[in-house]
Amino acid sequence: MASCQQPVRFAVSWHRLMNTAHANGVEIAYSAAGEGETVLLVGGSGMDQGVWDFSFKPALVQAGYRVVTYDSRGGGGSSAPEPPYSIEDLALDAVGLVEQVSDGPCHVVGLSLGGFVAEEICWRRPDLVRSVVLVASGGRTTAYMRAKMQAEERLFAAGPVPVDYDLVDALSVFLPAKVLQDDDKTVEQWAQLIGATDGPGRIGQGAAARAWLLDDGRVERWPNMRVPALFVAFEHDIQFPPSRVKEAAEEWPQASFVEIPGVAHGNGVFDAASQIGEAIVGFLPLMR
Repeated sequence: MASCQQPVRFAVSWHRLMNTAHANGVEIAYSAAGEGETVLLVGGSGMDQGVWDFSFKPALVQAGYRVVTYDSRGGGGSSAPEPPYSIEDLALDAVGLVEQVSDGPCHVVGLSLGGFVAEEICWRRPDLVRSVVLVASGGRTTAYMRAKMQAEERLFAAGPVPVDYDLVDALSVFLPAKVLQDDDKTVEQWAQLIGATDGPGRIGQGAAARAWLLDDGRVERWPNMRVPALFVAFEHDIQFPPSRVKEAAEEWPQASFVEIPGVAHGNGVFDAASQIGEAIVGFLPLMR
């Protein structure tokens, strides 16, 4: 069973050369590395763009792509307007960024919440997307996740929710059950280093994710998607189990599917970075 050897703190201030784009009424902090066709990486909820350095971003740069990363509204160096946010808001932010930083259609890779955003971009602006990769994303909402999202809607509507809730919730999703059961050291490292932040971004991004997961209508769009796609699933992902991800890939025209063994929703993007990078690099040349 894989366990994350280098937990990454999500709530950090990364010292890097960043640019700012004005898009959809907000300021978006972004950075670019490498040369070649543009690949836009769209991160998960609360994810600072610097986290990509610990995952498959280096593999994409090495493979000859120009990789653009950014902080979603409400996080990192980007604007944090008052909630609520929607996936449409986040997608239009990304569209505005792409129109400014890419000479033409680009490849889009979305992780978790970023996959929701990437999917929305494919639906609204397929002209801007050469191909899309959905990592730990895509698929019908399971009964478990539906019950969880409905409970969280009531919880957050009732009043302020301690950020400690986010930490415990993240641990239960990020790590495989075997690690939670038997590997206290890894769990404690993640508990110390994940970091949980409060503010408009936390509330806004969370509300956007819940609304998306509870929207049954989104799956009706899959057969009409015109963007070639790669779906990447993690064996122990309780949010997007491989069976649901594969089902989505089968309904999406020009889509392929790959399952990464031994990892869960959160630790997979680090512990399986080389496997994910290999899958993406193998997929992207087919789109040229």
